Amino acid sequence: MFKKKIYIILFLTLFFLISCNDQPTEIGTEFLQDSISISSILNSDNIIIDVKSYHYDSPQERNTGALFVGNSNEFKSIGLIRFNVPVGKTDIKLEDITECTINFSLNNYKVGNNFLSFKIKEIFSKWDIETSIDDVFSGSLFKDEIIDEWLGSIQLEDSDSSFKIVLPFPAEMVVKWFDKIGDGINIHDTNIIWGIAIVPDEISDVIASFKSLSSETATMGTYIDIKYKTDDTTDAIDSLRMYSAEEVSFIKDKINNIDSNSIILRGGSRIHTKFSLDLTDIPILAAINNADITLFLDADNDEENLPDTLFLNYFKEDQTERIYNSMITITGLYDAESKCYIFKNRLAEALNYFLRNNGGIGDLVLTHRTTDREINKIERINFLYDSDDKQKYIKLKIYYSKL
Repeated sequence: MFKKKIYIILFLTLFFLISCNDQPTEIGTEFLQDSISISSILNSDNIIIDVKSYHYDSPQERNTGALFVGNSNEFKSIGLIRFNVPVGKTDIKLEDITECTINFSLNNYKVGNNFLSFKIKEIFSKWDIETSIDDVFSGSLFKDEIIDEWLGSIQLEDSDSSFKIVLPFPAEMVVKWFDKIGDGINIHDTNIIWGIAIVPDEISDVIASFKSLSSETATMGTYIDIKYKTDDTTDAIDSLRMYSAEEVSFIKDKINNIDSNSIILRGGSRIHTKFSLDLTDIPILAAINNADITLFLDADNDEENLPDTLFLNYFKEDQTERIYNSMITITGLYDAESKCYIFKNRLAEALNYFLRNNGGIGDLVLTHRTTDREINKIERINFLYDSDDKQKYIKLKIYYSKL
């Protein structure tokens, strides 16, 4: 009985092994013949159909930590500041104030030469996210009268110490703000302007970066110091510091030297470059497995100030064009030896999205990686480009599979 069981087990095992060596069934044979093929595209002309550098029209960024003021060969920048007027000080009268000053601290950053000249003017018309650069530069938001002015040389510091500018500030303006609150006006009412414009003169030859309010701290920006008497019968003096509540730079590109034959990226003056792609030659059911784009730098760039990383972004049509609103972000790494940026990470994902959802059409926008570079710096990065021979300066590789 035991031997019979052994024979049965051996017979079943042999049958199983023989069955594994049989030819595939009809269904299996068709599957093997319907194999996947790998294809590649190694040029740019048929895919990258348009390249355009432009000033992007995103709302002005506020409270970034840097407020630009000045004038240079390429730019002019006006700063607007709204102050946080304390509600509990409406009893301070003009005759009580013994000293009032406005205080600016400068970041260790400038563009241009060294000479700065600016005037401070009171703002009488509100601004908001829809306010344009032309609105500000027309002078329609602030009064002609000069509150104060400053001119001098801007010097960068070797240490963490900050270059400071301290100017007298009209006490009557501060008291006027106090009186408005005393009359019942809501301090948060944005229709009421508690602010000033810092307007550079044409003789300036530098854009200076003033420290400003940011999301990290409420005490880094411009402030007004007030000293006032607390008692008419004594010499008791108290002090009050009013910090900025909102600060924004309006930077005008004076040259506007953007032509159709350029790939440019510049923070501050808000220049991006858009690459329009057409993938309709790739089968709609194909799967893009790998892809990369290489952009080569112009020789005129300052290599010491080049960032390690840049972004190519896919922005949906209903999204504001800001680097932190990108639906898909492709990271580009700087290759110092080849003087280029290579964009690879998530590029295949973006291209597959274009194939599946956009009929093979899509735009990728070149931006800085960080908001600091995008907003608080003004250096320009120029790339090599020839619209008649895109693949000479734009290297595109796409590898895809299809059934």
